[in-house]
Amino acid sequence: MPVRGRFVAELRDEEAFGEWEVHRPVDVTAAVPGVLPLYVRRAHDEVLRSVVGQAGGGASRMVVLVGESSSGKTRACWEAVAELPAGWRLWHPLDPSPAQALANALAEGIAGQPRSG
Repeated sequence: MPVRGRFVAELRDEEAFGEWEVHRPVDVTAAVPGVLPLYVRRAHDEVLRSVVGQAGGGASRMVVLVGESSSGKTRACWEAVAELPAGWRLWHPLDPSPAQALANALAEGIAGQPRSG
């Protein structure tokens, strides 16, 4: 069974704009190209972090963020994922399309992270 994704501990903010599809700031005069601007947590971030914490503890969870374009959905996820245990992997299915990549992976099987202990 193929192991997909990258370890959360290996993710770097500089990569957020690339394969992880975090959108660049809309209009930030002090923005430094290629660098994520400071993130200000909002109420939905606390809910998201609670769910991520539960998942990190072994619970099965799914979250769907809904909002206008450029409202910060992907960035909120990027920030929350950073709080997962280092041994977790993040996988963003893209090729040949997100839906087909996920369907292919489900058909092939998705290897889980071995648990120590």
